[in-house]
Amino acid sequence: MKVLFIKNNQRMMYLKSKGAFISLKNSHPFIFRLILIVIFINLFVYLLVGFYIYKSYQHSENQAINLNQNLIYSLQINIATIFQRIDVVTSAVVMESKSQLAAGAINKKSIERFLTIQKLQLSDNSDIYLVNADGIIVASTFSLKNHFIDQKINISDRDYFKKLKNNPAIGLYISRPIINRMDKNLILTLSRRINSPDGSFIGIAFITISLEYFSKLFSHINLGQDSILVMRNEDMSIIKHIVGHEAVHSVSDEILKIIKTNPLHATYKSISKFDNIERLVSHYKIANYPIYLFIGQATKVYLSSWWKEFYVTTMLLICFTIISLFYARLFYKKRSNELIAIDELRYERDRTQSYIDTLDSIIVALDIEGKITSINKKGLQILEYKTEEELLGKNWFQTCLPQPNGMENVYPYFLKLISDKVDDPKYFENHVCTSTGELKQIAWNNSIYRDKFQNIIGTLSIGHDITKKIQDENEKLKLQDQLHQAVKMELVGQLAGGIAHDFNNALSVIIGNVELILSKKYSSPAAAMFQSPIKQPFTEELLEIKKAAEHSANLTKQLLTFARKQPITPKIVNINEVIENILKILQRLIGENITLSWQPTNNL
Repeated sequence: MKVLFIKNNQRMMYLKSKGAFISLKNSHPFIFRLILIVIFINLFVYLLVGFYIYKSYQHSENQAINLNQNLIYSLQINIATIFQRIDVVTSAVVMESKSQLAAGAINKKSIERFLTIQKLQLSDNSDIYLVNADGIIVASTFSLKNHFIDQKINISDRDYFKKLKNNPAIGLYISRPIINRMDKNLILTLSRRINSPDGSFIGIAFITISLEYFSKLFSHINLGQDSILVMRNEDMSIIKHIVGHEAVHSVSDEILKIIKTNPLHATYKSISKFDNIERLVSHYKIANYPIYLFIGQATKVYLSSWWKEFYVTTMLLICFTIISLFYARLFYKKRSNELIAIDELRYERDRTQSYIDTLDSIIVALDIEGKITSINKKGLQILEYKTEEELLGKNWFQTCLPQPNGMENVYPYFLKLISDKVDDPKYFENHVCTSTGELKQIAWNNSIYRDKFQNIIGTLSIGHDITKKIQDENEKLKLQDQLHQAVKMELVGQLAGGIAHDFNNALSVIIGNVELILSKKYSSPAAAMFQSPIKQPFTEELLEIKKAAEHSANLTKQLLTFARKQPITPKIVNINEVIENILKILQRLIGENITLSWQPTNNL
């Protein structure tokens, strides 16, 4: 008992020690599975969030791309519309000039009136000019508007004048940005050549647009910080910075390659050499004009909301990871405590089971369906099974009881027992069937057990093997019967001895009288004739009577010897003679309808 107490203390110290949250054989798999689950859950959440962030990034990119493309498309339509209107007006001025020249000469008042009418189709920032072959402005809406009458201004040195004068095939020509010599403002000119009927150069008609007009026209556009909106001509020189840094003049070789590959329009990312800022850039060629419109959104600007979302989501992910680790730790502790409790219960169960296994009785627990939930070693020995697993979960009444008695008689009693309809469920006897088919008689003490809600959940039965006891009782009864029979036989022997004694006396009288009859001698002539008393009538029958009486007397002597328990002295006899002596008597006893055949053998 002292050793057992020490072992129990050591066991409890092991279970309650700081490092023994779980028994050693269970701790590593449990921790490994818990870590895998936490990693899997976090990885799954990270993948979902990563997928969401990726989709959100794509959405932001697509939004910026759509904004760029829609905006630049809208702007190029507006600018193309302006240029088309200017082209129409310049063409009309050229046609009017040719018409008046064909009539003789250009009428200044008439042409000025015509210019004034055409000016109505243009914006206030635009003016129409008519220039002769020498480069002198002969009429303009600017002069009429500002009353610069008779002021001669020569533009023969302008690049667009020279281009049109020297190239008859040029249509509408758009110049580089220049300073207007009349108002000193930065302008853009769109001009056409005027030819005489013979095709010679007689002047140009051009319209100016103030570059500030484009700034005012698109002033409502807000693409965010570090964004750009630029007009460039065909050689990529800047016409006007509508939005953004005016110092950005050069175009990278990468963009030039993209423009060469996609001359009409394209959207791409580019890093500016000037400010080292990455932008989402879209370029669009304005209709049939040698003008390109560039729009660029700074990546950090249009992705700023996405970056905020990314940081918030990342923080939430970190919080989720911390919370998952925290709850994993709590679950680990809880599960550890549960496993400690389970381990303690298992230890107590094993200890109780060891106590139960030492009992010399069969203990069986059944659930409400009659299935075996527990059985001790003695039960396995009685039923001749090796392990408990061979019986667990099997129906007791079908597996371990002889049929049909098991299901027809014992099982109904079990149903009454779990229904709480048996007044005294304690004692019951029935046979069980071992695995080899042997029957054993078991006396049971039964009880029902309940859960915490007092519902019956099964039975617990303790049985004693009374097979040997019953066999001993049967053997005892058999011996008692034998004893009674022996006493009876002794009494019968005593009675037989008395009867044999009296019977022996009667036989002595019979034998004596027969001998007297046979020994008499007759003197009659008949007797003398036969010369022997044996030849007298009935002599043979008398001899038979004598033999039978002597044989009966011998049997009576044996019976007296057995009844009085006297020693028997056996002797050798000739069986043939004994049988021959009783053949005649037997023949008379069995009747005439039965043939008795006697075939003696020598030396019997």
